[in-house]
Amino acid sequence: MGSRRQYEHYDQCETNFTMEMARQYMYTDANRTFVTVGVPIVLVVGLVGNIGFLIVLYRIKHMRNITNFYLANLSVADSCLLVMSSLQYFWTYSHSPLDVNFVFATSFGCAVPNFLVYLCYFASVWLVTLVATERYLAICHPLHHHVISDSRRSIRLVAMAWGVALLMTCFAAPYGNPEVVCIDWPKKGPFADLPVQVPVCRGTCQWCNMALYAIDPAQFIFAFLINTCMYSRIISILSRRTAVSDQNGSSPCNSASQRAMAENRDQVARMLVVNTVVFFFCLMPYCITNLNSLYEKSSNSAGFLTVQERAVLSWISKLTTLLNSAANPYLYSVTNKRYREATLKAFDCNRKGETMRLTSSAYQYTRGTNISEAKV
Repeated sequence: MGSRRQYEHYDQCETNFTMEMARQYMYTDANRTFVTVGVPIVLVVGLVGNIGFLIVLYRIKHMRNITNFYLANLSVADSCLLVMSSLQYFWTYSHSPLDVNFVFATSFGCAVPNFLVYLCYFASVWLVTLVATERYLAICHPLHHHVISDSRRSIRLVAMAWGVALLMTCFAAPYGNPEVVCIDWPKKGPFADLPVQVPVCRGTCQWCNMALYAIDPAQFIFAFLINTCMYSRIISILSRRTAVSDQNGSSPCNSASQRAMAENRDQVARMLVVNTVVFFFCLMPYCITNLNSLYEKSSNSAGFLTVQERAVLSWISKLTTLLNSAANPYLYSVTNKRYREATLKAFDCNRKGETMRLTSSAYQYTRGTNISEAKV
């Protein structure tokens, strides 16, 4: 990448940058630390968590329910996103002294990796929304959910989620154009050996870039509102049922069962809140960067973020997006005792007597009807 001879096959420069604007293409110490330390750690932790979750579902039969089928697809999407994004960062860092979306500097190299990353990204958003919808139906409309719920319907819904993600990716992220950017570097110091002509992966047309900048914030806001409304309704219903149960009192013979139901309710509510907050908090920086790019392109202005703010937020969004893909399996275990028990049993880490408690938990889960149907 440091040799200018590598780029002689590009016709001529299309864009000229001032020195101030060009500084954002240089790696900082924080950027290098992110690529060489942060990304490998998140990649390993994320793959261990997501693959471990799939192993738990494979080994523990009573964990194979509809909600976990959706979460299994989410784990697959998250794993692919982690792998493809990490490979992009590693490849660019090892082949380019500049912090640009370099990939392979060919149409195929620009299109395919970015296509897969955006496909998994969009799919994760819709799969999370699908999980929220199932939780909502199971708790707020249990009878209707019991009638319509079956494996074929679940497969169709998952296929629909991936299909919508595929359609959005085809429309919004056709990154197959290695556009050449010309940078007038200083002739001395650390800039002396940098290439004048730099290929950067761009959209194949101007409206393609605009479509990505518009579609991603639109789907983010839509999914955020839908998830917030459904989760608020779920928590409200669970709280109301608890209040009714407390007013009716409990007999000694039913106290243990009611305590188990209350514990299940608390775990479900905790998972709903934590998963939703973490998911949208992690994706929000990326949404803001796209909104800034959309405003910049549509108004022909500098955007509402400064160059420094945009560069910092760009790296924050990269980190939080990776963290989101890595965190989900761990959140399940941290916020839900049943998942912890299943993980221990799947990997034979449980203490003596854990199997009996796990079986008891599964029995309570099965007979819990409405509240238990919401467990994920």
